Amino acid sequence: MAGSIISGTSQVQNHAPLTLSRGQVKDNWINHTLKTTTGEQTRARVFLRRELGREPTKAEVGAIKKDKSLKSQITIAQIMEDFNSGTEVPPFFHPCVSNE
Repeated sequence: MAGSIISGTSQVQNHAPLTLSRGQVKDNWINHTLKTTTGEQTRARVFLRRELGREPTKAEVGAIKKDKSLKSQITIAQIMEDFNSGTEVPPFFHPCVSNE
């Protein structure tokens, strides 16, 4: 949809945790987060939560997100734990409320 403009109104709502029937979506997201450059920020947050014992600041995440060694220091289990607890990237949905 590159170049498309979508017009309308939506509401951001917290979605229920993914069910086992959607487990493959979750597994794909976790693997993608662990292995790709687009997962750098998430890997940094997961790592820093464990190192600092608190939610990291944007500055702290920005300072280490490009560190290539994070890939070897973060496990799928750690990403899954934060995802399942809602600490990391809680699923949201945007139901359409108007097409005007």
